[in-house]
Amino acid sequence: RRRLNAVVARALRMTPQERAIASVLQTLEGELRAVSVDARNVRDPASKEAAERALVALRASADIAGEDEAAQLSAMLGRQELVQQLMLVFGSKHAAFVSTALLCVYRLCAVASFEAGAIARVVNALAERACGKETSEQLQLKLLQTALHVASAPGAPVDETHACQLLRVCTALHASKSAVVRSTARATVQQLVAVILERADAEVEPWLSALGGPPPTPGPRTRAAVAVLSACCYAHGWSGAATPAADDSGSARLMRTELSGLPYGLCLETLTAALQQHHSLLTRVPAFKRSAEEIAALAAAALSDPAGRRAPWGAQLRMVQLAATLLVTYSRELPVQCRELLTAAVGLLEDEAMAADDDEAVGLARLRCLAAEAVGSVVQQPRLVLWYLCDAESVQASPLAGTEANAVPDFMVRAVNALSRAASSGFKKARARVPGALAARGPF
Repeated sequence: RRRLNAVVARALRMTPQERAIASVLQTLEGELRAVSVDARNVRDPASKEAAERALVALRASADIAGEDEAAQLSAMLGRQELVQQLMLVFGSKHAAFVSTALLCVYRLCAVASFEAGAIARVVNALAERACGKETSEQLQLKLLQTALHVASAPGAPVDETHACQLLRVCTALHASKSAVVRSTARATVQQLVAVILERADAEVEPWLSALGGPPPTPGPRTRAAVAVLSACCYAHGWSGAATPAADDSGSARLMRTELSGLPYGLCLETLTAALQQHHSLLTRVPAFKRSAEEIAALAAAALSDPAGRRAPWGAQLRMVQLAATLLVTYSRELPVQCRELLTAAVGLLEDEAMAADDDEAVGLARLRCLAAEAVGSVVQQPRLVLWYLCDAESVQASPLAGTEANAVPDFMVRAVNALSRAASSGFKKARARVPGALAARGPF
């Protein structure tokens, strides 16, 4: 009775974090005991020994007590010794043991403060398993789920090398024969990039809140996020067309190689989501502002490149959505780049070049329709029109500025006229986007 009362009293004194850690300890101990027994029955001595060593590490964690008990337990659960034994179980040839090891890692991600060596072992093991021999659909889905949880774990120090390995898990499983796994891999890539950017945002948040001071030195999460954005920019091109000079760091090159196996539209959709969700990060932090300028340069080059006429429908759609996001949301922060992008979109609408064949004609008509939507998203907003007209300092630095004082108004009239021609060609949505007040030269 006294022992039971002591257990109850301790449970009542526990904080929510301590209760979560106690629950994880109990779950891990039960799973590892089951692995030890089953490994003895199937004659797998390596898995049995690894499970027993992991149990010893867990029992050492259970004996920790003191004022900072939760922090000590979290650090103990993230030590390299425990993770190493779990990865030995993960390397077993029996699927049940592999699933158990993934479950243990999944549980640890919620409460453990991983050491750098421990997280490196986990991501390397996941990438090796994903790139290895064919596995079951269920195990492939668990690999993707675990990769995402490792990236989003509060105590996981994921840097650019680890991020590249996690992307490798997704790209390797994207080649799976299962349509469910391929779809899940694409969704995991988007979520993984979003998590990496959120971690970078949290890393620079103190500097953003300080309202001044020198720019922060890029930390590991910032470097990982910048490398991911660069890889999404330059992993593909319009049918191999030339692109602006990309980040040539080792991690960025590896990420570009990994993402080249994914659809181009997925990379562009990921960039669009980053622009929409992390405006402050991409406009105030110098390293990320350079990434935003690269994205704008890529969009302008893509709309100007004739190879875009033969690009797949999905890539054309995502590229124009990316351009529209830049034109509407980043006009103040990137005025020169946005004017160049608007020039490329209007030039595409004014281009009267003939297509070489029917396929190119269909692609060109489709791309012009999409470009009309992007230009219309600017023209239909008076504030944006005034901004593109009245920012004198940016006008002087812009290639749109001519010798005459009305060079920019002429440009806006060109935009409206191009939209009108697109509408008369059958693009009814483009016609609806042209306000009547902008159809004549008077307002300018």
